[in-house]
Amino acid sequence: METACTKCTHLFSVYRNVISRYSLCIWWRLADHNPDVLNSCRSVVNIVTGGCVWFNKRNPGVYGNRCSLCEYNVKDSVCHFLYNCEALSGNRLAILNAPECTEICENYVYLSIEEKWQVLLSDVCVTDFHQWVPVGTLVASGLHNMLNLKRQLITSNG
Repeated sequence: METACTKCTHLFSVYRNVISRYSLCIWWRLADHNPDVLNSCRSVVNIVTGGCVWFNKRNPGVYGNRCSLCEYNVKDSVCHFLYNCEALSGNRLAILNAPECTEICENYVYLSIEEKWQVLLSDVCVTDFHQWVPVGTLVASGLHNMLNLKRQLITSNG
């Protein structure tokens, strides 16, 4: 059963509710620092701002706006993608349980999955940019891979 945030009434609400208006600069700064992760950083910005096209909307007669990847009959949204989609859980856990991310999230007691993403996607944890680079790279690359996996699964499913 999905326990996704109820604040997600449309794609842009994650940006308004999770990310402050200045924190996206950190992703462009990371891309400038390490051009190899430019596409990954672009994916992060697209995901958190709602600029990402949800792929099953290409064929609304088959899936409507429901997630076509997992067994839950739930709305496909940024929140579902980040927090709950079973098909992406292995990738999600690989990011959240990586030592770099675990270390950052340990500074905040008893975080839910939603709260961990909020910390990792915002600049709240960035006190020293150069120390944050490995974490940002891991998060950006991981989300980019999740997005690509979603594309592949949707393409292969229909």
